Amino acid sequence: MDSTNTKMERKTRFGWYLYDFANSILVINGSLYFPQWIIGQKHVNDFIYNLMFVLSSIAIIVIGPAFGYVADKKSRSYSYLSISTVILFISGIMVGIAPLINNDIARAIIALLGFFFVLVAYQFSLVFYNAMLGMVSEPKKHIFSSANGLAWGWIGGIVAIFFGLLSVKGYLPTLGIAGGMSSILPSAILTGILSFISLRMLKHVKEIDSANFVQDTSKISFKGAIKAIVGRTVLLFLVGYIFFSDAILTIQNNSTIYMEKVYGFSDSTKAYLFLLVLVASALGAWISALISKKFGLKKTLLIALCLWVGTILLSGLINNAAFFITFWGILGILNGAVWTVARVIYLRLIPKKLKNTMFGIYSTFERFATITGPLIWSAVLTFSGKYQLAWISMGLLLTIGTMFIFRAKMQNEFAVE
Repeated sequence: MDSTNTKMERKTRFGWYLYDFANSILVINGSLYFPQWIIGQKHVNDFIYNLMFVLSSIAIIVIGPAFGYVADKKSRSYSYLSISTVILFISGIMVGIAPLINNDIARAIIALLGFFFVLVAYQFSLVFYNAMLGMVSEPKKHIFSSANGLAWGWIGGIVAIFFGLLSVKGYLPTLGIAGGMSSILPSAILTGILSFISLRMLKHVKEIDSANFVQDTSKISFKGAIKAIVGRTVLLFLVGYIFFSDAILTIQNNSTIYMEKVYGFSDSTKAYLFLLVLVASALGAWISALISKKFGLKKTLLIALCLWVGTILLSGLINNAAFFITFWGILGILNGAVWTVARVIYLRLIPKKLKNTMFGIYSTFERFATITGPLIWSAVLTFSGKYQLAWISMGLLLTIGTMFIFRAKMQNEFAVE
């Protein structure tokens, strides 16, 4: 391999890492501050907030596999990644300027509409971003590239939180916006700038994709994707993925409200706790990559999921702030492990020529997850009024997901064809 190709591959891989880093700046600050503002200041209630996740999930279920198939058929993955990036940037700006709107109804509508499109654009981008994992590194390095990509994303979240703290403390221009919401607009702008730099570095992927398109287009069919899904191993994995990602994402999306309602943590404290979980997640990604090389991908994922169940139950039952902070750090490590390993397992199980289609389906299953989880969370909260019970209820979903993964036979988990 000549030095020019090696440099190009390194540049492409760096661009792939940078993309996750860039998106995290907006997404993490949005996750940290938006629910506190939209719910905490009574612009909308918990149900309406979680409804946005449900509606965005329905949108991804409809467009994810369809556009993934077109990307495989017509070599459009880079183009669709670029389009989703533009939509994410514009939507982030909408959320950022919403607090400046004087009319209460208009403010809520703009905020929720921008939030909805942020969710859709971010998940849509992941269809093509995840599929690129197979093009930015060779198979034996997939687990480490997956770990590095996710770690870069969480490091981007760390940068986002410091960015947010500077706004909260008044060290950056706030345009008259109070609290953490003052960080959303500059976060959207920074995400946009870094994402467009990343896309320029990823142009080599477009060339690779086009070359594969010329060679393999006759072998691409949606029927092949359906055949891959109904295979026992892939189907069991995807069903298990629905349940465990359901629980994890619901906990993630409601964690700041939980911290506020149960422990009364301030905005600054929650920001530091997010720093803790992001550092722990990056560490967990790298640790899981090393463990999987020794024990295999399936065993590593099962260990992480079992520990998730135990930690969720303990953190919900023990109503002590110090214990919760400890458990929160553990959940960060497990979070990094689950997403790192699950992505590589799926990549190894799917047909290479249908990678965008199959990751569109992967996003669809993940979006199915964000329909059930928020509804269960809201239902438990409505009937009991206890956030701890809503938190613990996610342990049931994790347990069901773990059982499906356990039943999936993955002896051929390192196959790439």
